[in-house]
Amino acid sequence: MKPFNAFYLDSGADPADPLVSPIKRTDLTGLPPALVVTGQYDPMRDEGELYGRRLREAGVRTTVSRYDGAGHGFVQHFSWLPEYHRVFEETRDFLDPAGRADRGK
Repeated sequence: MKPFNAFYLDSGADPADPLVSPIKRTDLTGLPPALVVTGQYDPMRDEGELYGRRLREAGVRTTVSRYDGAGHGFVQHFSWLPEYHRVFEETRDFLDPAGRADRGK
């Protein structure tokens, strides 16, 4: 992950700063609802899912979804694959939960 982290850290960012890595925040209470999407083969999967668990433990309404067979960036790079179309519906429903009822008409 070093080459990717360099985009952030070579600018002088502190890897311990919660603004660089939100999972490093000690108190997660009071944060807004969260949707954490991971891919089965994403090198960031475990950290993302741990962040989701920590949010839940802090009382934050959190949905964690892992997409089997997917790697990092699958939403952007493989959106044309039918097995990943659900991520767009899931994101839409997360952002507009009231609209779900309207879509059923």
